[in-house]
Amino acid sequence: MVTSRFLTLPPTLRHKIYASLFSPLRLTHPNLKTPTHPLLSTSPLICLEALPYLWRHATFDVGTTEGFVGFLSGLETEKVKELRKMVVRGVPFPVYGMRGEEERGYFTHFFTTVLSLFPSLQLDHLTLHDAYHGPDVAEDGWGHNATYEEIGLLVKQSKGFRNVTCCIANDSFMKPVVFKSIVRDMPPTEERHEREPQPRTWDAWVKQRDGEESGAGVEMFACKGGVWEEVKGDYVPEEAGGDGGGEEEVAIEVRIRRGRGADVVQDGVFKDEYSANLGKLFEELSWEEIKERGLFVEGAEVDPTAHL
Repeated sequence: MVTSRFLTLPPTLRHKIYASLFSPLRLTHPNLKTPTHPLLSTSPLICLEALPYLWRHATFDVGTTEGFVGFLSGLETEKVKELRKMVVRGVPFPVYGMRGEEERGYFTHFFTTVLSLFPSLQLDHLTLHDAYHGPDVAEDGWGHNATYEEIGLLVKQSKGFRNVTCCIANDSFMKPVVFKSIVRDMPPTEERHEREPQPRTWDAWVKQRDGEESGAGVEMFACKGGVWEEVKGDYVPEEAGGDGGGEEEVAIEVRIRRGRGADVVQDGVFKDEYSANLGKLFEELSWEEIKERGLFVEGAEVDPTAHL
């Protein structure tokens, strides 16, 4: 039998075959919790031996943040530890507190906060697609700031990955944002959110975090006309075309690389009171119970900026 002949190969060679076979495999939401592959049905022994390699080498595309939470919430800790490659669209995550709609309102969490719900997560690579920019998104200053701030959080404090690629449909988030406030009988005021020189500042932050000689770094790539080029020096949206004046939009990738020896395993620590409340909610209730009670606010993937 073919199966028995395959099992006569040395275990180390079989393991290399599994890794090579599953590395190009991309599993998509919602068919993730019971991954399938023709090899797994050849024999119970091969399935038992090969399945861990599928979890470690395949790419799991979970859709949005909601899919990310739903997928990981249904896994045992040992399975979460095995995951190495994931793709997600970082849609905001709005939830009420334990009292539901009796609360004054729900609180919207970034994807970076949601990462802390899953201690032991230690991906080799996370691909994070930005939710606040693109042809089907009502872009505004709140979304521009959310994208910029979330990249900063990934660089400075987030855990759960060794490498992350942030994919943004255009470069509007790299431009300063001005919010104007008009109050009756008061002069109008402006709140201006500037941008630091990038990717230089992000690169300095991750090197400060992991060590100058650790290999940590942040790189930025820009795509115009279908051609990707690494950004040398500081990125200036106006010079690259930006999204104004009817010119072609410039897509951006920000690639964050943690350093050698860095502590990348997600520890489940929440950084502030609001995010800690999310952790407490998930300690008290399961993900299914949260949805059943109407504590999760659906629809953020349709209009992400409306929930900021």
